[in-house]
Amino acid sequence: MEPVQGPDVLVLRSETQKEVCAAIETLRPDDQELVRFKVWEGLSNGEIGKILGITDRAVEGRYTRALRKLAKILNGDRLVAPSSPPSTETGEVE
Repeated sequence: MEPVQGPDVLVLRSETQKEVCAAIETLRPDDQELVRFKVWEGLSNGEIGKILGITDRAVEGRYTRALRKLAKILNGDRLVAPSSPPSTETGEVE
């Protein structure tokens, strides 16, 4: 029997799911499809490869890259270059 979870845990889980779904939607459509096949449909790399017409290794590489992008998005990192270069001030005079 699973333990009963309080409303705070259920709300947190719901919010996390919304964040993950929103992050997935920012991926390229082909990466979204790959993540859907892998996570929601539980397909193997071989099965996904047959559907997409790519090798198992290509599936593995694309999935790894997609997960890295998702991690950056969910951790608040930017995936695009900032409009201005980062500050390089070190307090030293050139």
